[in-house]
Amino acid sequence: MWLWIDRGALAGIALAVALMVQPWWSDGLRWGFFLAIAAVIVQTVSSRMASK
Repeated sequence: MWLWIDRGALAGIALAVALMVQPWWSDGLRWGFFLAIAAVIVQTVSSRMASK
């Protein structure tokens, strides 16, 4: 289960980067930043739990 959460968090980080660098939506930088913070926290927790 933790492996899927970890993969989802990595996909969230990739989506956050895509939101931050896209030029069409002005709020993309803000949403991408908050998504990146949340995804990094989830990825940190899930990778710790998966290694146990």
